[in-house]
Amino acid sequence: MGVLRLVLALSVVAAHAGDYWPTALSGVGGSVAVEIFFVMSGFYMALVLSRTYAGRTKAFLLNRGLRIYPEYWLVAVGALVFGELNGANWLGQLASLPSAAIAILIVANTAIFGSSAVMFLQVNYQGVDFGPFLESNPPLFTLLLLPQAWTLAMELIFYILAPWLVRRSTCLIAVVVVALFGCKILVAGFILQLPDPWTNRFIVFELAYFLAGILLFRYWSTRKEQWTFQRAGKGSWIPLAIAGTIVLIAPWIHQFGYQYGSFVSEYLTPLILVASFAVLIPALFSATRSSKWDSRVGEFSYPVYLSHLLALGMLSALGTRVFLNSGFTFAAALVLVFSTAWVVVAFGHRLDHIRDRVRGEPSPIRE
Repeated sequence: MGVLRLVLALSVVAAHAGDYWPTALSGVGGSVAVEIFFVMSGFYMALVLSRTYAGRTKAFLLNRGLRIYPEYWLVAVGALVFGELNGANWLGQLASLPSAAIAILIVANTAIFGSSAVMFLQVNYQGVDFGPFLESNPPLFTLLLLPQAWTLAMELIFYILAPWLVRRSTCLIAVVVVALFGCKILVAGFILQLPDPWTNRFIVFELAYFLAGILLFRYWSTRKEQWTFQRAGKGSWIPLAIAGTIVLIAPWIHQFGYQYGSFVSEYLTPLILVASFAVLIPALFSATRSSKWDSRVGEFSYPVYLSHLLALGMLSALGTRVFLNSGFTFAAALVLVFSTAWVVVAFGHRLDHIRDRVRGEPSPIRE
């Protein structure tokens, strides 16, 4: 599912790129892409914990950390240096905050944990309170070196819980998934009509997507013979074609949802799109699991996600110095996004031997 992961990462890029990115190529949307990632993560973590890391929780957690942190720190340092060179004065802004806010941001920017909590906090003269994050002065998320890392904070917590979660019964997990989706859609969305950050940043609600991925793995594992396709074999193209079609029509589905208010556009439409992809995951995994090309493409998904705001910042800085016509900006955005991602990929390859040693054996599955 490497190509799908890259398409989802580019959907997040499109959500942040504004006029640099054509609307027709905006993919499934940023929040939908993140939630599909959570489902896929639940599927993959259940897979590796049942095989490569069965009974090896410490090795699993160590390898998860080695997958997340080195590249994160590399891009975070790059973002800090770039920002300071271009007058962002990140260090000065940080120093002006109350001590509680400084502590939260230092932890969030170095350890990632707390990056999602920042979306529920605001600064006042006395300290930090819970409240609408956009009403904070300054908004704390703007002082995250990588603001998109709030999703990584959730992922890390899911990883910590995963060895325990995968041992729970299917019935219990299914009940929890239904309960969490009910609370999110019916209570938070329909009844209370809670806005962002409750739409896709509240970790308790988002846990439902990770758990749904675990259920999908269990479904696949009991029927894997039915899902096994030979390369380019009969039927293997069908789930790929359906997924591609959803990606292409998703921008129009979002536009349709906007006509019916915030509940439909921010809660119901994203759920429909995520569910549409989720049911394809077992077939998509079987159709692509043996493809080395798909795996190589997928290596760019995390680096693209990590570094795209830095790349877009470079493009914005370039635009203040050089005239860029509208036809060129999209091409320039693609070049900068993939160039910065390539640096991260190359850096990550230097650590593969350490990750392989922790894993204990070469794996055909890129974790």
